[in-house]
Amino acid sequence: MEKFMKKDFSDLKKCSIYFLMCSLLLGLTFFSTGCEEDESINSVTNDAEYCFFTESNDSGRTWSNIDYFGPEVKKLYSGVLIGSTGTYLVCGTNSQDQGAIWRSVDHGENWTQVKSELDNFSQIIENYYSGSVIFAVSESNTDRKLFRSTDDGNTWTELSLPNASKVVPVSFSERWLATEYSDIKYSDDNGDTWQTAYSTSNNPVYDIQYPQNGSGTAVAVYTGGILRSTNRGENWSIVLPETFTGGTYLSIGNDGNGICFEGSGNGNQEQYKTNDFGATWVFNGTFTNYQFNDLLTLNQNLIILSTGEGIKISTDMGTTFTSTSVNFVTRDINYVGGEYMFVLGGR
Repeated sequence: MEKFMKKDFSDLKKCSIYFLMCSLLLGLTFFSTGCEEDESINSVTNDAEYCFFTESNDSGRTWSNIDYFGPEVKKLYSGVLIGSTGTYLVCGTNSQDQGAIWRSVDHGENWTQVKSELDNFSQIIENYYSGSVIFAVSESNTDRKLFRSTDDGNTWTELSLPNASKVVPVSFSERWLATEYSDIKYSDDNGDTWQTAYSTSNNPVYDIQYPQNGSGTAVAVYTGGILRSTNRGENWSIVLPETFTGGTYLSIGNDGNGICFEGSGNGNQEQYKTNDFGATWVFNGTFTNYQFNDLLTLNQNLIILSTGEGIKISTDMGTTFTSTSVNFVTRDINYVGGEYMFVLGGR
């Protein structure tokens, strides 16, 4: 097996893993890719044309030196660190234009491709409260598939929710919420069966979230507005009738403060904010004209944004954003716990 060499992050990595195991929160980290199942891969020196990883120990205010990876990685979209085992999983597209999942059991020193499907894998996520169940979404222009792993990401089984676009776990249970084009679904058996909780009458659902401290609250955004559930995703109602476009994101922090940004890449997008776990929303002005790819609200004092121009932060609930030292294309933001987080990006 070919050695995957990481530089400069060994001590920080160990501290991050320890913190995650203690806090039982979500995560991810170091990566690269291969072209065939069970083929291992290695990294390269700095080059802005390659995918990369960067991490922060102060809630996104400053970031470590970017660490780049080899040409086998064409795109990286999502990743997770399994808190109970220390296994890292990342997903995206490999150099042969296949959707792929890669796995590391030695803290990112070596990586093995364990799954390929369709054109890309767009999301990978564990049940933060049980780490034994992991979901992944693969997609192409004409198809989507949902997969589940119960063996630390080593093998994957396709589930009976063929058009899932995003999934989130519900705290301390086997319940998951999922968006399937214009429907919101829920499962109480870790994805074996699914029930329809809400249908938007053929209007796409763009994002969904289950805030950890929301006491059963779930929030989603679709073409016609923002939806909210107070019983763990079973029943939904519209709390903000508004028109949203594709690429809209929302994020609510553990203190109940959150923000919703209208579709990415269009310029002058509207934004809305909440301070009560999505029960009410107020208009918060228009957004600066650059593409954004992911959004994380930590609390009322800090929002992290990944964009086509790098990582931005806001300390005033999205009214203004400040650039950080990372100025390349960034995508997935992964909050691990405390002040530690990491971001995937490149190409």
